[in-house]
Amino acid sequence: KMNKVSSVSNTSGFYYSDLSIDHLYKLQLIALSILKCSNFPIAKMEDILVMLKKNSQPQLVNPSSSAKFWKSSKTIKKLKQSSEQNQLFNLPLDVLCEAAGVDSDLGRGSNRVRIPLLLDELISALKQMDMSVEGLFRKNGNIKKLRIFTEEVNETPTSVPDLSKENSVQLSALLKKFFRDLPESLLTSELYQNWLKLPTKSEERKMDFVLFYTLLPKYHRNVAEVLLSFLNWVSTFANIENPAQQTGSKMDIHNLATVFAPNVLYQEKFYRDGESEREKFGDYNMDEELMRRRMENAVDGDYVLVIEVVKYLISVSYTHLRAHE
Repeated sequence: KMNKVSSVSNTSGFYYSDLSIDHLYKLQLIALSILKCSNFPIAKMEDILVMLKKNSQPQLVNPSSSAKFWKSSKTIKKLKQSSEQNQLFNLPLDVLCEAAGVDSDLGRGSNRVRIPLLLDELISALKQMDMSVEGLFRKNGNIKKLRIFTEEVNETPTSVPDLSKENSVQLSALLKKFFRDLPESLLTSELYQNWLKLPTKSEERKMDFVLFYTLLPKYHRNVAEVLLSFLNWVSTFANIENPAQQTGSKMDIHNLATVFAPNVLYQEKFYRDGESEREKFGDYNMDEELMRRRMENAVDGDYVLVIEVVKYLISVSYTHLRAHE
């Protein structure tokens, strides 16, 4: 079966964004069946099935009515009743995509993918800037500016302030903050243990990565597609051929994975542990601290594997992570 699936990838050209919700749900069930038949020790099977069923439902709103939905939705109103929760950066991806999203052309398929407006604007702006700057995604940027920007976005979630006046370091720090503040890991806590079981250097099991990628909820997969392909592109600026003028950003795929790993793949309880320490370490200095704590934690001692997983996903984002595989 695995050989048959691989052969299809050479002849078809479908991307996940080309599939309807119903077809995607069927593909996800097929992927899960293939994994079971291949004797992969799937963890949290029941939770995965619940996740797939939940995300097989139609969109809550028509994309064209997102602004109206933002104002009228009972869910959003309830969130806005609490000043602590009234933050676009802390809302789930499905809510962000439906209520404050845009059909973006940053995906890999022929169709546009629905992602949060802020994410679309951020990556589009970064693609127009100098990405060979050393310290990109490493430096925290101007903390005061990040806070001001966050407040502006929270005030008008269906629009984004002008990004053209900011530099690439500042916007890259904002991009990390966006993923760090999501209430659910981009690659999901349901799949966390399974991601760590995947051998990143095994040719025989590389198809398992595609199958688990298929299991991601629609909006998580949309955003992952955009982010991973963007980071793959960013890695090309790690080294500049003429070092006399520039040395490049030094952010190759490994370094990018190291920086993004604690922000996109984690178990929920560790995220909450990190949240309780934000006042001590600051909103914009959590990456290295979260990583250190997770690597030292006895339960999460394999955190280095998380970096390898994210590294692998970035490296194959242009070649393997497509629905036809």
